[in-house]
Amino acid sequence: MATKVPKSKDEQIGANEAKWGKTTMAAGWTAVPNILLERQSTLGISPTQLNILMIIFKHWWEHDNLPFPEMNTIAAAMGVSRSTVQRNIRVLEQLGLINRIYRKAKHGGNTSNQYDFDKLVKLLAAYAKDEIAHKEKGKEAKKKRLTPKGNKPALKVVSSS
Repeated sequence: MATKVPKSKDEQIGANEAKWGKTTMAAGWTAVPNILLERQSTLGISPTQLNILMIIFKHWWEHDNLPFPEMNTIAAAMGVSRSTVQRNIRVLEQLGLINRIYRKAKHGGNTSNQYDFDKLVKLLAAYAKDEIAHKEKGKEAKKKRLTPKGNKPALKVVSSS
């Protein structure tokens, strides 16, 4: 079975620019695994919670550099109240999908939280493995259906008259 060769970062950006336009892509973009979108319901994530995750992901550029957008930033992007964001982040924590890391400002008081997605990443990896296995079974079943078995039936040419 041939596997897809991953596109280089430059090739992927070029493909995205072809779809969305160079100016739009120059303003920034966020990579999100399809399995998160496909299994949103299975994970128990509401549309509001998915939107919150997307906005936080926008600030997550490197694995070890955890994002820390402010609640007000997330709320403003979504057009909802800060309390809506807080409530939904609490639910995401209760679902075990994110871990909120409280941070302190240098001069006392709190500053924006950091968000750790290790649990979500591991869960999505398990779902992705399942999805890949399901696709492979489908490919094998199709191959089996299309493989000739024994004697082929004789075909007759039928006139259209």
